[in-house]
Amino acid sequence: MARRLIYPLYQIGNPQLRIFRPPFSLTLVRPGKEQPQDTVQFRIPMEMTKCDVRNYLEKIYNVPVGAVRTRIQYCTNKKRNHLNQKVKRPDYKVAYVQLISASSPTGRVEFPHQRGRGKSKSPFLPPLSCSDHRLYSLGAAADI
Repeated sequence: MARRLIYPLYQIGNPQLRIFRPPFSLTLVRPGKEQPQDTVQFRIPMEMTKCDVRNYLEKIYNVPVGAVRTRIQYCTNKKRNHLNQKVKRPDYKVAYVQLISASSPTGRVEFPHQRGRGKSKSPFLPPLSCSDHRLYSLGAAADI
């Protein structure tokens, strides 16, 4: 019978270098409805709270956060599979994060594609013009 080995957290004589990573992942998504320019939308795990989102962005990515609002998106179970059984997609939580920009006089994040002509039809998220470009490293991977 195999025994589960637990790695010790700390050894007095031989401390190891450790990196503590949070057990959560944030996914940066393009909002379905039009949002203010300083608001960014994330999909987060159901057990993550507003304080967790704020600390995650401020401590790991050094992004100043003004406010965090969350909601739970309940998915439908009206679809049926080939065996006529109901299929429900899992629910998820959405976080709306309002950013603080120190470089902008109004305190808002300015997107370059919205300054001049109309909105960009690009499927990719536009880069931020201020120091908050670290947010888009979240969107580069599928889940971080």
